[in-house]
Amino acid sequence: MPQQLRVGLIGFGAVGRSVVQLAQERAAGNIEIVAVLVRDREKLLGALPSPQFSVHDDVTTFLDEDLELVVEAAGQDALRAYATKVIDGGKDLMVVSTGAFADAEFLADLTSRAAHQGRRILIPSGSIGALDAISAAALGGLSEVAHTIRKPPRAFPPEHLAGLGPGAHVLFDGPVAKGAVLFPENANAATAVGLAGIGPGATRLRIIADPAVERNVQEVEVTGDFGKLRFEIENVPSTNPKTSLLVAFSVAKALRNLSATLAIGL
Repeated sequence: MPQQLRVGLIGFGAVGRSVVQLAQERAAGNIEIVAVLVRDREKLLGALPSPQFSVHDDVTTFLDEDLELVVEAAGQDALRAYATKVIDGGKDLMVVSTGAFADAEFLADLTSRAAHQGRRILIPSGSIGALDAISAAALGGLSEVAHTIRKPPRAFPPEHLAGLGPGAHVLFDGPVAKGAVLFPENANAATAVGLAGIGPGATRLRIIADPAVERNVQEVEVTGDFGKLRFEIENVPSTNPKTSLLVAFSVAKALRNLSATLAIGL
């Protein structure tokens, strides 16, 4: 059996809690969640009196743990705050809040640091899937990639809905690179699609608030030398309506692949 992978987790919200549960159920393969980094250590210890991992609110003590891989599941601000520290600390990094990588300068700096340190930056499929097919097709050349996100209005901050009447409304239609800035909690999947294909600057993103849908609907259309690909998925929201249940499953599956003898869908 492959050696157990020792994992640290940044964030303990809807995604983080689910990843820990999946790891404890052995659904994430041969891994151990060793440590968790949160804003308020005492608050988490109050909610979990006897956690099976160490709890930190200081990134230095967190990274002093015997970790091989850190999973970020705390949002784009947390990724920007801690990503370079994780890489410079000699750990691999798995990213959930991919929308931060729409910032080309941030991504270039982080990948340069990772190359220098001999570390890896991993992006699981998250709520979208099909990233393996898109990135494979990109090797032959792509001419167009479009991603539409359709979510119930409750998934958006009130300021994005101000002044809108009943019915569905297009909140954004433009490049992923811009949409990821305006809708940071709703564009992680689109940024991953952009990175897999023709880049966030060239990938078209449409974000729609639609009261007729109960689930988070993702539609991706790709055209290239390989032909055409159309992918649609209806994700059940997690306890956080901005995040799909599939995100945590995707992280667990990616972790399982890292320790698996047979890995499917790399």
